[in-house]
Amino acid sequence: GNGFSAILTDSHDVFTFGHGNEGQLGYELKFNESFIVNNSQKCQLRPKRIEYFNENKIQIINIECGSNFLISIDTKGKVYGNGDNSLGQLASALNLKYYETPIEIDSISFKIQKLKCAWSSVIALTDEGEVYQWGNPYYERDKDFPSIFIPTKIEGIGKTIDIACGFHHFLTLSDQSNEEENNYVC
Repeated sequence: GNGFSAILTDSHDVFTFGHGNEGQLGYELKFNESFIVNNSQKCQLRPKRIEYFNENKIQIINIECGSNFLISIDTKGKVYGNGDNSLGQLASALNLKYYETPIEIDSISFKIQKLKCAWSSVIALTDEGEVYQWGNPYYERDKDFPSIFIPTKIEGIGKTIDIACGFHHFLTLSDQSNEEENNYVC
């Protein structure tokens, strides 16, 4: 992420450390329990476990970091998010800008095969080869592009077999069995 990191262990524990002002660490980071940088940035210097998952007996199998948010997937395919939601990165239309504790993203009604986070957006590939996005991939590039708070299917790209992303872009690789379709879409 942007100044923070997440670690997933073999025992399904998620540890985070680094900058934590926007809830991206998955727990409340109090001033008296953190290291302060530049008189305001709260930091956790050592990896600390996100207790929410253990307390609720949730076994995480995949994590992805965006700029100031974290997306996690459990063994049942449920998706969780914490951190910055100002542009819809956590697919929550609630009025909260930051989530310090992970929330289940209940607006996802499809099974995710693969998920990738960009700076302020997320792209997800389903088992059926459909691609969904949420957040705002154009933030700071195109201020007129509206944020997507509910996962939305990307139409017209054919059956997708893989996804990737960068700072402000996505790449999809389509099924090569149909030679009339483009092999990739950016």
